[in-house]
Amino acid sequence: MARLNISAWAIRRPVPSLVLFMVLIALGVFSFQQLPVMRFPNIDIPVVQVTITQAGAAPSELETQVTKRVEDAIAGVPGVKHITSTIVEGSSTTLVEFHLESPVDRAVNDVKDAIARIRSELPRTIDEPITQRLDIEGLPIVTYSARAPSMTPEELSWFVDDACAGAAERERRLQGRACRRRRARNPRRSRSGSAAGPWHHCGRRQSPAQGDASGCGWRPW
Repeated sequence: MARLNISAWAIRRPVPSLVLFMVLIALGVFSFQQLPVMRFPNIDIPVVQVTITQAGAAPSELETQVTKRVEDAIAGVPGVKHITSTIVEGSSTTLVEFHLESPVDRAVNDVKDAIARIRSELPRTIDEPITQRLDIEGLPIVTYSARAPSMTPEELSWFVDDACAGAAERERRLQGRACRRRRARNPRRSRSGSAAGPWHHCGRRQSPAQGDASGCGWRPW
């Protein structure tokens, strides 16, 4: 039985090989054009939040008796990338970011087990620690903070609300008009199947250290 020499056969008969390559190129281009393109793809980022509250506790007391022990216990969990803690009066919040390849459910369980191992070392007056997964998709894209030592927290809150809300509303209207004009000139839709358009997200949070801070961000649909 003669051995099949594909190279020699392709050299003697180049037409079938060229036709095959042209078909493969056409299929590749067609498949690439059909791929959905998302401006903000769904990414499952493993981030776990640990919240411990203690009524009336000072930030310095929480830092030494709660936060430091929690961070030391979580540091030994496999797959941990970053640990960030925020301490305010009566509350300690620790964010644990894992590597992208780490399963979210396993990360939550590992953090819960680490907190359970040091539960006896924490003060008895604290509330039960809350360990939960943090949903990144629901957070603002951009967060702004404002600080004015010459203003009271109430005055700063009103100022930021008026300035942020007014600027966000004006930007939303301008972007909406620009998008309508673009759609009128070119009625094509995006590859993901939805027309482009902006939405705004404004939120307010209060911190004893910085007074009131407002966050505003926008992103296209």
